Amino acid sequence: MYNYSLTSHILCLPTDFIPVTYMMPADYNLFADDFRRDPNHAWIMKPAARAQGKGIFLINKISQIKKWSRDGTKQLTSSAPSRETYVISRYIDNPLLIGGKKFDLRLYSVITSDRHCFECYGYDIIIDDNLKAWLIEVNASPSLTSTTSNDRIMKFKLLNDVLNIVVPNGEIPDIKNKPQTITREALGNFDLLYDEEQAQIELSDKDYREQKGKGGIVPIISKTGLLLAKTKQSSTWR
Repeated sequence: MYNYSLTSHILCLPTDFIPVTYMMPADYNLFADDFRRDPNHAWIMKPAARAQGKGIFLINKISQIKKWSRDGTKQLTSSAPSRETYVISRYIDNPLLIGGKKFDLRLYSVITSDRHCFECYGYDIIIDDNLKAWLIEVNASPSLTSTTSNDRIMKFKLLNDVLNIVVPNGEIPDIKNKPQTITREALGNFDLLYDEEQAQIELSDKDYREQKGKGGIVPIISKTGLLLAKTKQSSTWR
């Protein structure tokens, strides 16, 4: 598995909660090597630019990948921009079942920014029969289509909380001249996971003290935003 670094301050995080995943067709050779090491394991293939389960299928043979491709290996190893990008991941074949049925969890997060923008993401999580959580995918601008009355109520509350956070008191905040502050009430059913503004202030103070002690140049770090999250559970939020 891979680790990744965050900014210039190295922060290595474990990624063993993400199934092994490749981009197709760009990573075809890497995928093929991995597949040959465990040919009995199923993989799930998804189009990168679609949603709501469209275009998803399972494979357990290399020949199925070549059949999916327009002209076999030649197209698979091509970097032609016209080719639709897919992701292929190791299939979680031992999911936890409720009443004999598979299920997944949806967690919503909101990232705000002082650049006058924000984004809501939908995290899809599967629990296996060992109670290990797997992050299956992260959806930008997740679908707000409702299928039941409870689903409609839940998504209405989601939108209400998001708008209360990004447009507090119904007014666009003057973030350029005034620091953004979020009250507990304004968060609604979201939980504040990471206040980047406060973290950068603390980091600036730490760097200032270190650089001042060394007689070096003190860096100035600009303010950014917040990371908030909420989990879906029936028609309520936690």
